[in-house]
Amino acid sequence: SGAAYVFTRSGTTWTQQAYLKASNTGELDYFGYSVAVSGDTVVVGAYWEDSNATGVNGTQADNSAAESGAAYIFTVSANAAPTDIGLSSTNVMENAASGTLVGTFTALDVDAGDTAAFSFVTGLASTDNGSFTISNGTNLVTADVFDYEIKTNYSIRVRATDSGGLSFEKQFTISVTDVPEWQPQRLALPEALAGGGLGLTFSNVAGGPIYSNESGLYAVEMSTNLALTNWQSLTNGLSLSNGVLRLDDADATNSPARFYRVIRK
Repeated sequence: SGAAYVFTRSGTTWTQQAYLKASNTGELDYFGYSVAVSGDTVVVGAYWEDSNATGVNGTQADNSAAESGAAYIFTVSANAAPTDIGLSSTNVMENAASGTLVGTFTALDVDAGDTAAFSFVTGLASTDNGSFTISNGTNLVTADVFDYEIKTNYSIRVRATDSGGLSFEKQFTISVTDVPEWQPQRLALPEALAGGGLGLTFSNVAGGPIYSNESGLYAVEMSTNLALTNWQSLTNGLSLSNGVLRLDDADATNSPARFYRVIRK
């Protein structure tokens, strides 16, 4: 029935790439008697093939025309590696909670419809890979809370691997966006609580709210002397709601004078 073997050459070395057989093998068809190659296309002749079919892709099962011959056309579609990786955003706000979405990865690949899997890889500029994770296959999310005043840029290295196992690597710099530090100010005069004591509210003098992940950065302290010494931290009655920090000090009536301050821990 015959066969055709496809080889490629690198220098003086030949390597077999494919073993071609007819789709309707038959005795004495002489498949492979003639072969023509052009680019990614191979045409193999079987000059004693018996099919009675005419034209292109006729019925191969009809062997009523003895030794009429046929030609078989093969093409190869070689997989190409991705050529670039994109990231929809490379910025993240400081103080954003761990798990915040930074951006979405995409891979550039000449193979239409090919998909890619993304992963961190060690190598040049991979110092901060551990500060991030890849979620749902394509989403870059934070694995930490970033502080602009401590570090402004993070370096990661990412690999895109296509469905055929070929890959491309790229380094990204993730920039931390500075957010004006919260400067506390009292919103209003203290209010008397129904059960005794005082209620005080604090907001951001810069005009923005106090975010939930920022509340733990600050503490409210109290002193009972005019020299403003011996400050004591207050934890009971401290809450955050709608961007406002509130302190309900039930013991305020037990001292003739109480002074309050908000400090950064």
